Amino acid sequence: MAEQLPDLELNDICYAFDVLCYLMSDVSCEQKLLNQNHITNRTIDKKIDILHHTARFAFNLTLDGQTYQKMGLRYIELIEFNTGIMKDFSIKDSLTGALSFDYLKSLDKRLSQESFLLFFFDLDNFKQLNDRHGHEVGNQTLQAFSKVLIESVRVSDFVFRYGGDEFVVILLNNHIEPHQLTERVSRQLGNDIQYSVGWTYNKDFDLFKTIKIADSLMYKNKRKRR
Repeated sequence: MAEQLPDLELNDICYAFDVLCYLMSDVSCEQKLLNQNHITNRTIDKKIDILHHTARFAFNLTLDGQTYQKMGLRYIELIEFNTGIMKDFSIKDSLTGALSFDYLKSLDKRLSQESFLLFFFDLDNFKQLNDRHGHEVGNQTLQAFSKVLIESVRVSDFVFRYGGDEFVVILLNNHIEPHQLTERVSRQLGNDIQYSVGWTYNKDFDLFKTIKIADSLMYKNKRKRR
């Protein structure tokens, strides 16, 4: 296996060993293998490659039919889990957990045909926060704000990180009044995080035109509050 993958690092070898143990053991070490929340697409690709080579090695061993069957089922389980992570990485922003801008662009045609209420959020004084306290605090602020947005809407609605400290929220079917969402967000944030927001309906059935309008309204509201 090492000859076929010459750039293996120690953690890759450990992962291959864990995979082999999981494929062949009666004792589940599933949680150890599935705890992979902070890895990049490249790492996922590499792990799947290692998984393939490890499974090939295991299936070449002389084993009984029941063990082969169990290994096959566990192998499929690990492949499905890792490819699921790859899908999440392709549609989600890795820092905040919100949906990515690229995913928003991919939904342009579909969402432009929908009736929805759109909010454009922008954090106040975020640059000053980064300059004064560092990027780690800035990242934690983005994560906290994104978490509140996600928890404030339905599973069927959308929360996107538009870029930097800007977020777009899309509520399908106009199921609440605009002030209900902003009040809900402000109540959860308290005084810890300040933001400006603009909102509008998708009247022209054009996603990015609607975003532009909401963005403009957000800046108008920001200027009023200064």
